[in-house]
Amino acid sequence: MTLATGYYLFNYKKPRKEVTMMEFINDFVLKDKVKEIFVTKDPRSEVFNFRAEFDSQDGEKFYMILNSYDEFLQKLEIL
Repeated sequence: MTLATGYYLFNYKKPRKEVTMMEFINDFVLKDKVKEIFVTKDPRSEVFNFRAEFDSQDGEKFYMILNSYDEFLQKLEIL
């Protein structure tokens, strides 16, 4: 039992909080609080195929669902 608990605590990952594109831009990008962004293909959805996961400078973890990978990149280039 102790070994199982130790394994769980070692591998536990806190779930990411979902944000919208406007929150992402206003609260993180414009305030320079984004540490790194990962864009992955979301196999669970047929309509919204991409998911952006990012870490803030504070160590918090967030994600957002993207309509289009190219559209996301275009919005970041404008900023």
